[in-house]
Amino acid sequence: MTGPTKAVFLDRDGVINKRRLTLVRKPRNLELHPGAAEAIARLTKAGYRVIVVTNQSGVGYNLIRQADLDAIHELLRETVEAHGGKLDAIYAATHRKGQPGSDAKPRPAMLERGAERFGLDPSRCWMVGDKWSDVEAGEAFGARTIWVHGDQFPWDRWRDPVKADFSCEHLAQAVDVILAEDGIQDG
Repeated sequence: MTGPTKAVFLDRDGVINKRRLTLVRKPRNLELHPGAAEAIARLTKAGYRVIVVTNQSGVGYNLIRQADLDAIHELLRETVEAHGGKLDAIYAATHRKGQPGSDAKPRPAMLERGAERFGLDPSRCWMVGDKWSDVEAGEAFGARTIWVHGDQFPWDRWRDPVKADFSCEHLAQAVDVILAEDGIQDG
């Protein structure tokens, strides 16, 4: 088998890009967090597969067109690549919540698809997300988990914190943890 067998699975909204009350419906609405593209580039340079796993039920509810979601993801790839990183895959669960056949987190189905495609060892993987469903999917898959809590809506502050292996303010800090825990020097 060639290439890395380790990966970092990233949730999209709230981790890579800023969350929006009205959803990210068009490419012009995509606003990456400061340092997010550079953080992904650090993972790429350190030999990780970087895979986005995102719940996008707005497509199932006809709030977002599939073509717009595809264009958003193309812009995301281009932006990451412009900073020296690579997104090896983007998996989006587009069914309505609770609909049969949905791969939406907290189910680990999108992570399992990535593992099958790239020959990943779950024990060498990480799941980084901003919601309990992200952490639960990572745990069910067998990955180490990081909860990113810096991009919360005001009402999120009254919820109980998500219990993950690690808690970080933003993606760049999560990458610091991943590289340190895996004993990788970067820079």
